[in-house]
Amino acid sequence: MPRRDSSESSIPEIAKLLDIRKQGGSGIVLVLGARAGAFYRLSSTFQEIIMGFSERSLQGLARPAAFSECYRVLNEHAFSERDLDSIFHAALRDVTVTDADLCLAELVKEEYFSEVITTNIDDLLEQAFSQAGMREGQHYEVFIPGRSYEQRLLHPERRLCRVIKVFGDLVARVYDARHQRSYLDRKVKLKEHLQQVLGSDILAIGLDQRWDAELIDLIPLDGGLTSTWFVDEDLPSPESHMARVFNARQARYITGWDGHYDNFLKALFWHLKSSMPANIRNSFDILSELRKINSEYMIAQRERRETRELLQDTLMQLSSLQQQTEQCFQLVTSELSMLREQLGSLRRLLLHDE
Repeated sequence: MPRRDSSESSIPEIAKLLDIRKQGGSGIVLVLGARAGAFYRLSSTFQEIIMGFSERSLQGLARPAAFSECYRVLNEHAFSERDLDSIFHAALRDVTVTDADLCLAELVKEEYFSEVITTNIDDLLEQAFSQAGMREGQHYEVFIPGRSYEQRLLHPERRLCRVIKVFGDLVARVYDARHQRSYLDRKVKLKEHLQQVLGSDILAIGLDQRWDAELIDLIPLDGGLTSTWFVDEDLPSPESHMARVFNARQARYITGWDGHYDNFLKALFWHLKSSMPANIRNSFDILSELRKINSEYMIAQRERRETRELLQDTLMQLSSLQQQTEQCFQLVTSELSMLREQLGSLRRLLLHDE
């Protein structure tokens, strides 16, 4: 049931807000939770690995429940750093950039968001940026804890969209794999910055109560006059800290089908731009051309098949005719032989009469 102090929103309403903020030169902060990342997509490889260490089967579980079980397994088993690195790289082997990722990249490129905070350690966002023609240092800047980033984070040299990877980066091999609750306590500057930024207008997509708990704890309960929007498949459980944030900040939310990461971002982009990104349109054009080629190929295949069938029928008829001809020839030969014998007999009778 919806919370009393929170209220349901809609994608057109959020699109209108983003447009107003952009026109005013003040984009809002985008928060991407674990359910907006690669691991939530649960590749078959990742599932097989995790199921090997779990007493429960992931089969038949809803995706949020399966994702929660993966979190439990990763945190309760004594995996080494090398083991975790192997698991995560294997999981990402089957995951690729989606149309929703490309829609998000285009929105970042067009400065709808002033800052992106992500709890995901994968590089799908950077891949999407690259496909959208964005370059690091030119269109955006990435901050990874564990590197010399504090000064640039607090005092950026120029106005670029800042992407903060809260729990690090898998490709850079600087990350916190288990999202332990003490992690941000050891990153004082980062924690202070996140608390400040999360107190402003935020749009949070796919926050997971278990995987993202440490970041959720940093969202100030007093949102003041700021706008807070949560997008996810489900509402948080009533006893969770997320529910307290919902109520305290009078959050607006989108759940259900529209709250799914892919569906939300594609619909949001459509409401803002009345079209799809150029690279997606190009993909559709290529797909349409491939379908046309495939259709022509199928027609050609059908014509060849019909020609082959006609040729086989003709060959069968010729074979049948040949058999009939051979049978007729044998019959004629036999009859001629009989006639020769009869003529021989007549000749002998005539000679005997003479």
